[in-house]
Amino acid sequence: MNAMMKPARLSLEAYLAWEAGQELKHELVNGRPRMMAGAAKIHNRVCANIIRHLGNRLAGKPCQPYGSDMKFISPTGNARYPDVQVDCAPFRGDDLISEDPRVIIEVLSPANDWLDVQRRLADYQAHPAVRHILFVSTQKIAAQAYAREADGWLEQTLESLEGGFALLAIGAELTMAEIYEGIEFAAGE
Repeated sequence: MNAMMKPARLSLEAYLAWEAGQELKHELVNGRPRMMAGAAKIHNRVCANIIRHLGNRLAGKPCQPYGSDMKFISPTGNARYPDVQVDCAPFRGDDLISEDPRVIIEVLSPANDWLDVQRRLADYQAHPAVRHILFVSTQKIAAQAYAREADGWLEQTLESLEGGFALLAIGAELTMAEIYEGIEFAAGE
């Protein structure tokens, strides 16, 4: 099968074998490979801010942040490439899949619609190791967080540079000011 052809439906095992031969990354959603698009500068800046600040807080600890090249496998059968995830598995340099993902962060672009966000949320919440999920906007200062509690998921929304998110599962905090460091939005955004 050449790199331009995408199979119609794949099992997770077939997808993993197929994607290993592809030049570009593909997520697996409901059995169908979906090619990953590039991202704007603001998207990359927000991701870099998050990785840098979490990396500084987690230096010397077993949990470490990884960028969008680390694959996440959901119990739903979908495979995702979150923008940032904190994995707490022992470090093995050749791992391609997050083994113990505790924090998942998606930096949203204008192309992400409500349905896509809900599907991603379901995939991430289905994984028993995941304790924190954040969706961060690139259109305005806004972030939605979910924290796993004993009786379900606690939801928190922030829409200013004040405050932040306590990521208790990894013993760290991430502030809105850190997420949006070096980024200015036009008045009213």
